[in-house]
Amino acid sequence: MPRNPQTKKRIGGRNVLLALNWYDLRIHQGVLRFAAEAGWHLNADMAHSQSLLPKNWHGDGIIAMIPLAKSESQKNYLDLIRKSGAQCVTVNPHPDRRNLPHVRYDNQAIGRLAAEHFLERGFRHFVCYGSNFDNWYSSERREAFAKKLTETGFACTMFRRRSLEEIDWPEQLADCVQMLRKQPHPLAVWALSDTEASQVLEACREAKLSVPEEVAVLGAENDLMIAPFTTPPLSSVESNLEELGYQAAVLLKSLMDEKPPTEIAVVVPPKGLVARGSTDTLAAVHPGVKRFVEFIRAHYHEDLDHEDFCCASGMSSTALFNACKKHLGRNPGEMLRWQRLKAAESRMLATNDKLSVIALECGFKNGVTFWNAFQRAHGQSPEEWRNKNRFN
Repeated sequence: MPRNPQTKKRIGGRNVLLALNWYDLRIHQGVLRFAAEAGWHLNADMAHSQSLLPKNWHGDGIIAMIPLAKSESQKNYLDLIRKSGAQCVTVNPHPDRRNLPHVRYDNQAIGRLAAEHFLERGFRHFVCYGSNFDNWYSSERREAFAKKLTETGFACTMFRRRSLEEIDWPEQLADCVQMLRKQPHPLAVWALSDTEASQVLEACREAKLSVPEEVAVLGAENDLMIAPFTTPPLSSVESNLEELGYQAAVLLKSLMDEKPPTEIAVVVPPKGLVARGSTDTLAAVHPGVKRFVEFIRAHYHEDLDHEDFCCASGMSSTALFNACKKHLGRNPGEMLRWQRLKAAESRMLATNDKLSVIALECGFKNGVTFWNAFQRAHGQSPEEWRNKNRFN
């Protein structure tokens, strides 16, 4: 006897397969959170399996990571998905498969966030370090990182780590040590994964370079099995993997309900940057500039003027202006405005406060001043940015 929808819901709801190939617990948690809300039965047997989909599996939906582009395994995967008759949402697909319903990282935002973190700390010398330079998401991140630095007047050295298939571990470490010793210091290194960032930290130790004073190291993904346990603890960009899983489930539900979404692509912004000991420094070599930056970090929400800047830095207005441009790439007023915008962005994502309230509490004279500064910095209004970067 056929089950009615209510009976189906009581005995487990829709049957959804989680087939990720590459696994991170946070993606699983995001899917699981939505599955619990929707009353799904979640089949996670293949959550971190690199095999093909189960033969003759039939269910309602699939959340999958498709294998590499143009590979034989990708073709087989897509064939099996079609034969299953289930709706499918892919996670982080290669650009040539973005015609499929999918969710993906905002790799450009991740790269910009990494660059901004170092720029805020006054670095002038930068390295992007990683192994999978040909990988599409690594390329997107590297290009965004370098572009942000270029816009601010700085260049970036790209250093490709040779894989363990090419060389052994001691040679790999020696390559990194040699690279670090050749670069000017203080140096900012962004590694494209926390695993690679931990190797940079190991190379710093081998080269007797202090972290973060001589070399500041930043990772990506905020892997909680790595980042808190390195020496010093590793700062990392939080790419928002749990939200990635949750939004994949939201998109899948609309497909299974036969309610086509307005967009088949969901781009999930990074959650933010988790700052730990590996970047806890100011790289500006000028002591007056350091005093100025420390002052505006503590007092950005107050009504400040150039006299306050001069008193805090111990410099004349002209000398401070020239030193900030030289060491930070921004003048004092621009640095203060940048600090206020970053504080406002954090509040916009973390609270439901009105924008006018956030503007005043972050040091802007009024909502109009804040709106204009935000529009110039982001090319969109605060409302648009908030809606795009925060999921309710």
